[in-house]
Amino acid sequence: MPLSDFETLLKKSMGLDAAALGSALIERAVQERAAACGISNCQTYLEHVLTAEEELQTLADSLAASETGFFRDRVAFETLGRLAVQCWLTASHGEHLRLLSVGCGSGEEPYSMAMELLDAGFPAERLRIDAVDISGPAIARARQAIYPATGFRGSDLRFRERFFKPVAGGLKLEAQVRQTVTFFRGNVLAETFLSGRGEYDFILCCNLLTYFDAPTQARVVQTLYQALGRNGVFFVAPSESSLLKKPDFVPVDIPDAHAFLKAGKRRVRTAAQTARHLRSHVMATAQPPAKPGGAGAPEIRSALDLALRLAERGQWADVKRLTEAYVREHGESAQALYLLGRARDAQGELEPAREFYQRALALNSEHTFASLRLAQLPDPVPAATPGSKPAPKLQP
Repeated sequence: MPLSDFETLLKKSMGLDAAALGSALIERAVQERAAACGISNCQTYLEHVLTAEEELQTLADSLAASETGFFRDRVAFETLGRLAVQCWLTASHGEHLRLLSVGCGSGEEPYSMAMELLDAGFPAERLRIDAVDISGPAIARARQAIYPATGFRGSDLRFRERFFKPVAGGLKLEAQVRQTVTFFRGNVLAETFLSGRGEYDFILCCNLLTYFDAPTQARVVQTLYQALGRNGVFFVAPSESSLLKKPDFVPVDIPDAHAFLKAGKRRVRTAAQTARHLRSHVMATAQPPAKPGGAGAPEIRSALDLALRLAERGQWADVKRLTEAYVREHGESAQALYLLGRARDAQGELEPAREFYQRALALNSEHTFASLRLAQLPDPVPAATPGSKPAPKLQP
């Protein structure tokens, strides 16, 4: 059997490394695919593969298929959410946050990115997630976004109840999440890979580089380096961390996140300083409280701290989303209800704002700002007019 010919073909066309995959695995895959095509002679199957691109792709899929799932590396996704909300959203950036999932398979990784960001309070209309894979069938499954109920693993499956609905064949992801992700087929080794798609703020490429030999790994990493924007962050699998080296990348050093900052040139501060800045924001909740009278900007310790900072800038839509996300996760508090009242107040929705202030005071009668804002509102309309809507109730 011309096994070396198959190894050479897979390496040249898709970068798959025979040493990483193992010759036994390649031989078994070739035999199984030949049998599936009704071909008994492996030389004949090789000739078939050379003339049938779809069969070559199917063979590669059978070799590179790896275990996947939602939120496989939970710390990485949590870090992504915090960096996006606490750093990107508060800085002067473009209109949209741009993210890329490379080797997205059947969609679990990019959809996990979207769910994490939405749960963190990031506005859906500002999300742009590109997801690419070399497999056409995998892309088709990802776009369908229907997953078997038995395919969800882990101890924390609350996202399944929030974002999925039962349908024939399993559970379907809701439209709000699906609409944030654009899937396309692409080969990371192609010269036109990502051509014309611009730069990304975050890139996730997990468990793909392990299938390549060292030269191909370096080539792919350089390609993705070029796709990262200034101060972009690159996430990889734990086993791939050693592939992202200085001077191109600086580790953010958030435990178990395996996140790396793009180290470009001509920056005001060094990449190491920027990495420390990102790390301090993500790990703020683990740090001791700041000393009274300390200099500098107030530290962001929760979604409410960030919402308050955004309220000072008048970003009321973001304040509303962040605070509602906080309430879903932690329950109502006087400060959260006050911020929701301020968001409605700023948008001219005075009666809903009034109720939020009153509910804030019911939880904390000494909440000064809620009391002041409530006193500043005009007197309520004595009776509800026909067709008026009741004040909103937050859903847990």
